[in-house]
Amino acid sequence: MRDDDLGNADEQAAEDTADRSVGTLELFFDLVFVYAMLQVTVLMLADISWAGFGRGILALAAVWWAWACYAWLTNTSDHDGPGPRLLLFLAMAAMLMAAVALPQAFGARALVFALAFLAVRLIHVVLLALDVRGEADVGSAALRLVELSPGRG
Repeated sequence: MRDDDLGNADEQAAEDTADRSVGTLELFFDLVFVYAMLQVTVLMLADISWAGFGRGILALAAVWWAWACYAWLTNTSDHDGPGPRLLLFLAMAAMLMAAVALPQAFGARALVFALAFLAVRLIHVVLLALDVRGEADVGSAALRLVELSPGRG
């Protein structure tokens, strides 16, 4: 592949990204993540100690990871069909449940948080699998995200 071909591909990708606008569903989903971040601060304020700080960092990492995965997925693919939109609504509902349970995620509502967060992650994997159908290279990379035994190549 020539250098000018690479430049044209980069320009085309930039134009595609610039033409795409953020939908209301994605904005509302981001608000759910903002609420989850607020709940992380509530968790950390409940126990101002090194242990509380550690729990807050773990919760922040989980929320940030989920947000980054969904932000990337919704920015790089079209979810115009009813199936993917329904899955995004379900993921949003699960993330809202996880956010509500987050202040007690290391106590009374640990199971609620864990199950809701698991649902968020599983729905992400399903959306990713739907998005990469027919693309062998991307599909194999996506499947590696869900492999249970690390180190297999």
